[in-house]
Amino acid sequence: MQDTTDTCEPELDDSLLLELANELHRLASGLRRDLRRNAVLPGLSDLTAMQPLHAMLTEALSARINRPDPDSQGDLQPVDTSHQMAGYL
Repeated sequence: MQDTTDTCEPELDDSLLLELANELHRLASGLRRDLRRNAVLPGLSDLTAMQPLHAMLTEALSARINRPDPDSQGDLQPVDTSHQMAGYL
């Protein structure tokens, strides 16, 4: 059995992240429309489609925080925590 704990996933480039974010925005807009129309099943469909996009974006952005600095000897990059995070984060 092969050990995959040290396997690195390729980093998603900025253009793909933007496409994923645009699709998430489109689905959220559809959800808002569906809620206004009381269209429950289409709203649930939008929510279901958001989950994998959310997971991919979260993983990709988290990987950017935790990646080693190329100029260091494997140290993690410092994370700027001076900004305010939204209450739900």
